Amino acid sequence: MNNSEQKLEKQSDELGSQVDVDKTKRKFSKAGMAVPVLMTLANRPAWGNANTQCQVSGFNSLAVGGNKVSGVIYKSDESCGARFDWAANGNRNNWPMSYIAVDKKNNKTTTNIVTYTVYSSDPKVVYLSLAEVETANPGSTFRVKDIFPSYPDADKTIYDALRKYINTNNQLGAKQKFLGQMLSLYMSSDNGQFSALSKLQIVDLYDIFNSSGGSYEITPGVTWTRIEFDAYLYYLETHI
Repeated sequence: MNNSEQKLEKQSDELGSQVDVDKTKRKFSKAGMAVPVLMTLANRPAWGNANTQCQVSGFNSLAVGGNKVSGVIYKSDESCGARFDWAANGNRNNWPMSYIAVDKKNNKTTTNIVTYTVYSSDPKVVYLSLAEVETANPGSTFRVKDIFPSYPDADKTIYDALRKYINTNNQLGAKQKFLGQMLSLYMSSDNGQFSALSKLQIVDLYDIFNSSGGSYEITPGVTWTRIEFDAYLYYLETHI
């Protein structure tokens, strides 16, 4: 065998060895691929919203002062999914399924004439009474009492409460503001945008904090007063 043939044989052997190594690497890579990828995902800060302040756990065991929670970073780029603008002109036609925006209208030109405009219908429809609204929209949700049975006004509409909240927020009394906040949370939860609190929890929180200065076990072993909850609401309102 001459030198040229020996050189070709050596190159062929080296190439074959490299192919075997590459095959081994590919087998190892395929066999072990799932484990490191899953570990990486599980350790991402945003995994399962574990480290987000939108979740109730983000406020657990933190001191509250000045309607904010000390030690909590109010992240400017975080969105919590809780909407507080359901009564805005651009949103009143897009309420969650079964909810309709019913606006009570006082006719200023005719004494004692009240009409109810339903914005969720297409085209917009005007009714002479809430009974007509209910008859024409069976199963619909449009009264505050449909969400919060403890609310004292049987005919107060959700839209009216929310519209007052977004238009006159600074002038509202504490109870009116809290009503608007809780209705907004409830509808956001029903629509699947806000998941930190269940609809049942939102109803319970409204009942407790609207009627007394009590406390509520927000998660197992963690009890909030109205002060803690107001701080949480403040965070949600600034991260919509």
